[in-house]
Amino acid sequence: MPIRSWRELLQPPRERMLEEFFEPAKDGRLIYVPHGRRGLFSRRTYIVPSEDAARRVARIHAGCSLAATSLSAFFVGLAILAIAIDPDGAFRVATRVPWLAVPALAVFAYAPLVVAPWVAVRRAGPLERGPTRSYRDFAAGGKRAPLAAWALSAFIAAVCAAALWIAIELFRHGSPWLAATMALSIVVPLPLVALGPAVSRIRRLSAENARLEAIVAERTAELRDLNRTLELRVQEQVRHIERLGQLKHFFAAPVAEMILNEKGFDPAKVHRRELTAIAIDLRGFTAFSETSEPEEVIGVLRIYHAELGIQVNRFRATLEHFAGDGVMVFLNDPLEVPDHPMRALELAVALREAMQPHLREWRGNGFDIGLGVGIATGYATIGAVGYEGRWAYAAIGTVCNLAARLCAEAKDGQIVVSRRLMSQLADRGDFEPLGDRPLKGLTRPVEMFNVRGLRRASAAEA
Repeated sequence: MPIRSWRELLQPPRERMLEEFFEPAKDGRLIYVPHGRRGLFSRRTYIVPSEDAARRVARIHAGCSLAATSLSAFFVGLAILAIAIDPDGAFRVATRVPWLAVPALAVFAYAPLVVAPWVAVRRAGPLERGPTRSYRDFAAGGKRAPLAAWALSAFIAAVCAAALWIAIELFRHGSPWLAATMALSIVVPLPLVALGPAVSRIRRLSAENARLEAIVAERTAELRDLNRTLELRVQEQVRHIERLGQLKHFFAAPVAEMILNEKGFDPAKVHRRELTAIAIDLRGFTAFSETSEPEEVIGVLRIYHAELGIQVNRFRATLEHFAGDGVMVFLNDPLEVPDHPMRALELAVALREAMQPHLREWRGNGFDIGLGVGIATGYATIGAVGYEGRWAYAAIGTVCNLAARLCAEAKDGQIVVSRRLMSQLADRGDFEPLGDRPLKGLTRPVEMFNVRGLRRASAAEA
C-alpha cells in the first residue's frame, strides 16, 4: 500500500505490517519475525500470545525503525554535506582516524535493521523464543525471493567494487593504512555476493525434493493399495479354503471345488449324464464286526477308507457315499473324465493291489476279510439330495443298482463288471466270464465278467 504522507508513517501499523512481520503458529498464536518474513536476516523469531500483543509489537517496531532510519539518514546527510563543503578537511579526518570508517558504515547501514526489533522485543516482552528460520525458508519465501537475492548480490558486488576502487585510489594518493582498512571492509559483505546463486540452487533443490517426495508419496500410496489388495486376496483365499473344508464334509472334493469356483455348476440342478459307477465292499466284514472289538473295527475301516481316498483323488472320482464298509464311487461327473470306463477299471485294480498287504496282515491276525468290487457303466440322473443343513451329491439310476448287485456277487479279490463295460474294454483288459446270473431288482439275468488284470499301463501310472 503506497504511503501518501509522513503523517501516515506515524499512525498505528495496519494489516500490511502484520502480514509482513507475523505468521501463524501451529498452536494458534503468532510468530514475530523481526526482519520480515521475506527478510534475509530473519533467523531469530519470537512467540506473540495474541493479536493485540502483535499490534503493540508492530507499533513499537514501526516507531523505532522510523527513528533509526531518520537518525541514520541525518548523519549520512551531515557526512555528505561536510564532504561537499570541505573535501580536503574530510579527507584529512579520514586519514587520521581510518579505523572509524568500518564501524560508521556498519552503524549507518544496520542500525535500522537491528535497533527496531531489539527495542520492540524488550518493550513488549518478555517474549518466548520461537523457531529459528534458515536461508532455506527465505529461499522458499515466494517468487520474489530469488529476485531479491540476486538484487542484493548485485548491490553488494557493486559496493565491494566501489570500495575496492576507493582503496586503490587511497593507496595511490599515499594513504596505505586507509586503503588497507577500506580493503578489509570488503571482506565482511563479500560472501553475500553468492547469495543469489545460492538461493536459486536452494529453490531448485527444494523443487526437486518436492518432486521426489511426491513420487515417494505416490509409490507409497500404490504400495499401500497393493498391500491392501494382497491382504484382501489372502483373506479371500483363507475364506475359500475354510468354505472348501466345510463343503468337503457334505460333498465330495471335486463337487466342493466346483461350487466354490462358481464355474457354472449348480449341485442342486438335476441333470442326466453317462457315468461309470463303482461299488466296493469288504467280504466277511459283517461277521468280523460281530466277533471283534469296536476299536478293531474302527482301525480296519480307517485303513480301508484311507487307501480308498488315495485312489479316488488320484483318478478324479466322486465319492457318493459310504456306509461302513460299503462305498459307492462314480466317474465323469461333476468332473469330466475322458475314457471313464477304463479309468474306473484302473481305479479298481489299483485299489485291489493297494489293499493286498493290509488283507494279508488282517488274515494273519485272524480277521477273515476280503475285497469285492462291482463296476457298471451307463446313464444316471445326478443332483443334490438331502435336507437343509445336510446335502449329498447322488447318482440315481439302474447303473448304480447294477454296480451294487455286481459287487454283492464278487468274491474276495474279484472285480466284477457288466457285459457292456467288458465290450468297451475287451482289448484292454483280461476278463474271465462268470456266466449269466439273476440279480435282485433286475428282471433278466446279467452276464458278468471278472477282471484278472489290465493289458496296458494305466494312464495315471504313466
